[in-house]
Amino acid sequence: MKTGMHEEKPLISVIVPVYNVGEYLQKCILSICSQSNENLQIILVDDGSTDESFAVCRKFAETDSRIILIRKENGGLVSARKEGMKVASGMYISFVDGDDWIDLDMYERLIKQAAEHSYPDIVAFGHVEEHESFSVKAGNRFAGGLWNISSDGLSADEALMTESFFQWKILPNLCNKLIRTGILSQELDKVSEKIVFGEDAACIYPCIKAAASLLNLHYFPYHYRQRLGSIVKSGEEQNYDNFREIYKRLRDVISYRQLRQYLFFILLLKGYTKIDSGQTLFPFEEIRPGSCIFVYGAGGFGKVLYEYVSEHSELQLAGWTDRDYLRYRKNSYNIDDFDSVFSVKYDYVIIAILNEETCRKVKELLIEKGIPEYKILYLTYSLIEKQKLPEWLVQSKIDSEME
Repeated sequence: MKTGMHEEKPLISVIVPVYNVGEYLQKCILSICSQSNENLQIILVDDGSTDESFAVCRKFAETDSRIILIRKENGGLVSARKEGMKVASGMYISFVDGDDWIDLDMYERLIKQAAEHSYPDIVAFGHVEEHESFSVKAGNRFAGGLWNISSDGLSADEALMTESFFQWKILPNLCNKLIRTGILSQELDKVSEKIVFGEDAACIYPCIKAAASLLNLHYFPYHYRQRLGSIVKSGEEQNYDNFREIYKRLRDVISYRQLRQYLFFILLLKGYTKIDSGQTLFPFEEIRPGSCIFVYGAGGFGKVLYEYVSEHSELQLAGWTDRDYLRYRKNSYNIDDFDSVFSVKYDYVIIAILNEETCRKVKELLIEKGIPEYKILYLTYSLIEKQKLPEWLVQSKIDSEME
């Protein structure tokens, strides 16, 4: 292992929260320890793993003096990140999830760019979503280069998303940022450990608001592993506190308009039954009791709608498919052939994908194949903007009036 230090480069503290990722962990840690920029403090935080994860961490710690190994009782991702922050001493903090990996020159290239721009408070870049059989690049949707947050029009108030649902303007992930230690420490400390879904956004947007400068790079060195879990596990909803804590954390950070869009985004994925809108199938007013529905899409929202329609006594399920249906079948999903969307009868096909741009492309394909346009429904920014947040989430008279 590499153990040398190049003191002329600012130290980067790399925090790796670890929980039951033993199958992938060696590749992750090796990609960090083998970086061409060796001036790293590597903090491995085992959050009470019950598999071989801690043994893998200990093996690396025994051979690389840069590694600090922490073992704690299971407390969740936010808790593990905070524990790592307690010992972090670098100029910048970087997070790497234990089942992901990074290019071997990532930190060398990032710190070089940071130095050329007088070490901004945040260095933002992209990542590659690594699926089993394909990869997709994800980047920030605004111009590259150095931004003065107070004067260049890059405000945390409108940094979350574009005018398309749901398309990130600045990616909410912590793993594709270098953040000044002082800023991150201050803002991460305010993130409730009750948040187990949406915890990155609850930290990154307050960091942007607290920062003076941000360097945006159209660079994709981080590899974000996409794993297909069981449909039962992935469909589990979070409790009310998760959403309330995000609301409290972000209500004074981003605009209320964007906050509402984001909260509906996470509610659709992890709190669908808690929306309690009174509609037969939120947020589609067209759908009435007795409607027959075909669900298109097997990602997070697709699984939610499939389960909901299947179990709803006032709805009928005509079918469920995805262009990548064969991959989902390999993971025990009870999903239909792709062509079934063109051969069975239904009242509406819902494109259950939380990205308006992708939905438009799918809609064009379905129309081209002969499905009437009036039968095709999907989520748009304007549709969500008409919806009111649940009363249990809107916690003050002022916020109720804004609704």
